[in-house]
Amino acid sequence: MAALPIALLVLLIIFGTVIAAALPIVLAIVAVLIALAVLYGIALHTSTSTFVTSIATVMGLGLSIDYSLFMVRRYRDELLAGRSVRERWLGR
Repeated sequence: MAALPIALLVLLIIFGTVIAAALPIVLAIVAVLIALAVLYGIALHTSTSTFVTSIATVMGLGLSIDYSLFMVRRYRDELLAGRSVRERWLGR
């Protein structure tokens, strides 16, 4: 619960807009919910540690933020290289 507001604040500083900062958080929440649903199915058939839910939560949050930062960095590098947004999507 403490990680999400801190992550949102850091992302707001990095991205500069609320929508761009909220997107990785929404992605993280979806990823964590899916991971916990899969873990629930696994836990029905085998015993699991109590740390599994914490690890799934941290991994979902970390990977979604990391991937969004990676994509923004690539996008900004392409713009700095002189390619327009239209060229980027058309592959020219």
